[in-house]
Amino acid sequence: KINKLVEENSESVHAICQLKHERQILQDELTEIKELLQQKSNDLQNVKTSLESVREEKALLSTEMQVLKAADIHAPRGNSLFAEVEENRRKMAAQRELLKMKYLNLKKELSQKQSENNKLKLEIITFRREEKEDDKNIHREYSQLIRTYKVRVSELEEDLRRLQQRNDQPIVLSGEFKNQLQWCSTTIENTRKEVRTLQEQLEQRG
Repeated sequence: KINKLVEENSESVHAICQLKHERQILQDELTEIKELLQQKSNDLQNVKTSLESVREEKALLSTEMQVLKAADIHAPRGNSLFAEVEENRRKMAAQRELLKMKYLNLKKELSQKQSENNKLKLEIITFRREEKEDDKNIHREYSQLIRTYKVRVSELEEDLRRLQQRNDQPIVLSGEFKNQLQWCSTTIENTRKEVRTLQEQLEQRG
């Protein structure tokens, strides 16, 4: 009898260990997703800051270009007597072209930053969805593990009742029989403790 009980318990322990292993895999995956989510959130914040900076610089360049354009329009058109004026006008025109190139580059960079910003937002949405799904899976694994333990407790309690009924009979208890009683009682108590621990962990997870 004791050998059969030990064999049944070994099978239950193996099944429980497998559930614990699967639960740990899910927990590790969830931790990794949380870390990636935090990293992507930080990246998104950096992109937003950079995006705002590019927008401000683009606005300043736009204003500066308008000022130069207005100055060029109102600059007097002269001949060789106004060579200095012409030289200044050419310099302003060249500066305006440089600013225009920089403006276009910033416009391109702004578009890239906006695209990156949108991409990061989508990635964060995906990670949050995966995080929620993994959390549900872990909750399910906990519940399944608790059910497995409770079934095992019920089986052991039934074995214990049968042994106790035999104990009430007017027979002399053998050492093996006493060991069976002790083994069942100890295993039931340990399994109940494990169930309480799992239930507490599950409640903490919400």
